[in-house]
Amino acid sequence: MREGLIPRAPSESQLARAVAGMKYQPGVLGQLIFYSKHPALLFPTAAKQKFVDNPRGGGDQTPRVEATAEVTRKRAEAPALDRFLNRLFLFSPARFLAKSYFNPWETIPSSGFNTPAWCLIAHTLQTTHPPPGIWDIQVLHPDPGALDELERQVENSLRGQGLRARVNRALGCQPDHFEDLKDLIPRIRRFDYPAVPDGVEERMENVVSFLQYAGEL
Repeated sequence: MREGLIPRAPSESQLARAVAGMKYQPGVLGQLIFYSKHPALLFPTAAKQKFVDNPRGGGDQTPRVEATAEVTRKRAEAPALDRFLNRLFLFSPARFLAKSYFNPWETIPSSGFNTPAWCLIAHTLQTTHPPPGIWDIQVLHPDPGALDELERQVENSLRGQGLRARVNRALGCQPDHFEDLKDLIPRIRRFDYPAVPDGVEERMENVVSFLQYAGEL
């Protein structure tokens, strides 16, 4: 509101109605619904690897952009532990358990507004979204120091050799995931939000648009 992006703060009841209208509900139920529709993506198959290597993919099984030879080469040349973790987390139950360990809020449906910052940071690092994927970083923005901490952890995930960094890389597995986050964080600080792709509902991808919508309910 201080930046003039939201004319008035929505009430709790308006927020509740807006959140209830969200199409995607994560958590255990969301996982069950998704994999009941896409059972082939449950297992570490070649098709699953193709799916996670797609940097512009949505919630279907057909990549919109094929992984490049460079992506395939880098994965093949990665250290043995990295290759093991990458393969392990292609098995969806293992992936969900690992993410839930670092972020217990992963197990329940949540818009992110009431999620502790450390949980939301873990979610941002370990969950890939179709670009530009700004929602979680926008939610973190008002929390003092949260974007600084996210920035530190993005850098560690890119270059660190500890187990946590390797786990983050294996979970945040789509090409350029951490590079994209590095580019987005300064833009979020400046309130310079990338446009959502054509055909995507902006109020479900951009927190400012969502709060504007909620305030009109």
